[in-house]
Order: sequence, then structure tokens, then C-alpha cells
Amino acid sequence: MFNYFTYLIVLLLSFFGVFAGGILALIAPEELKAGEKYWKAAKYIFIFLIIAAVFYFSLKYSNMTAAILISIALIFLKIANREYPALAFVLFFSAALNENFLFLVASLIFVYGLFIGTLESKIFIVNKLDKYKRINIKKIGMANIFWQLIKNNILYLIFGLILLPLGAYL
Repeated sequence: MFNYFTYLIVLLLSFFGVFAGGILALIAPEELKAGEKYWKAAKYIFIFLIIAAVFYFSLKYSNMTAAILISIALIFLKIANREYPALAFVLFFSAALNENFLFLVASLIFVYGLFIGTLESKIFIVNKLDKYKRINIKKIGMANIFWQLIKNNILYLIFGLILLPLGAYL
């Protein structure tokens, strides 16, 4: 049975990972340049983990066609660098299969959002450091960083909310 309330809460909490990544970038701006290659590598690792989880649970519940389609879409969107909105489809698919799978995928998306938020915030933060490698929040504008994160990743929430009424058919 599809639980609308659980799905909506998990959708919002998994989206919060992007903001947590932005906060992480604000806390340790001196580490952004040095850690960029590790953050990018971790993004690929987590996309692979999400695809592997989709395949594992799809085999368990015999929905292999949906798993293959979602995985192919994620791979192509990763190439186009727009994979984060497609994760809303993965979250919906996981909610339709099993509640335990929903929480697993949501936690992977949250951690993936940390990487997205940190890497997207880097653009605004690194250029605004003073000579002592400190952030001048007034110069950057924390609201500006969060607005950019929302603007760049809002499709995840939009797709997740558009899919919500389809839960009645599952």
C-alpha cells in the first residue's frame, strides 16, 4: 500500500541533503578546493549505489523492466549532468515497492544531495573568501546560496510531487 504522508515527508527530507551540503560548504570553505575531486568521485559512487539498490530490490520483487528503465535514464542523465531530478522517479518507484526500500533510497539520495549542495555552493564561496580564508557571509549572502541551490534542484521536488497522485494506482 502506498503511504502518501510517508512519501511526502521522505521526499522533503531527502531534498534537505542539498541544503545540508550548502551548510557544509559554508562551515569548511577552505576544504572545498582540495576536496572537490573526492566529492565528484563520491557522486559517482552514490549513483552506482542507487542503481545497485534499484536492481537488488527489483529482482526481489520481480519488477526488472522498471529497474532497467530507471537505471538507463539515470545513466543518460548523469552524462547530461542532470541526474538529481531523475532521483525523484527512483524515490517514487521505491515507495511503490517497499517501505524499507524507500528509506534506503531516501538516505542514499540525502547523502547524494550533500555532494550536490557542496559542489554547487563551491562556485559562490571560493571566490568570496578573504585573505585569511574566512567567509564573509555578508559578502556572499547565505540566502543567495540557498536560493541558487533551490533554483538548480527544484525539479526533484516538482517531479516527486507530480508523481504523488500516481500512488493511488499502485
